[in-house]
Amino acid sequence: MRSSPRRKILVIDDHECNRDILTDALESQEHEVYAAENGLEALKMLNEGLNPCIIYCDLDMPVLNGQGFCRALRADPKIAHIPVIIVSGNPDIEDIASEIGATTYIPKPVSGRQLRGTLFEIEAASSLIVGHS
Repeated sequence: MRSSPRRKILVIDDHECNRDILTDALESQEHEVYAAENGLEALKMLNEGLNPCIIYCDLDMPVLNGQGFCRALRADPKIAHIPVIIVSGNPDIEDIASEIGATTYIPKPVSGRQLRGTLFEIEAASSLIVGHS
């Protein structure tokens, strides 16, 4: 049972099938999901006013990869506060996520249960820290 309002979430992945899987899973939980094919497209969306509560981001993408995206996001004070969840099949995902300032990570393949659990944990922590309800 969800008591929180519909949340905006940004999904960044260069593979359409991965974006669709994440989008479908998150939309089934009543979230408003936006998608980008790479980090550069995502930064453009954010700079144009998209204000998601959470970003799910792949690591290995053309144009601007997940590492570059996270570093650019963390360097911009207007958007640096947005939690980023790295979603990747990279075997070094834990070390990379930590190094680039990601909030947490989920290894691929991703289950709906992992998405919901991670989202719940971040929302709960944010509520405690920032006082959101």
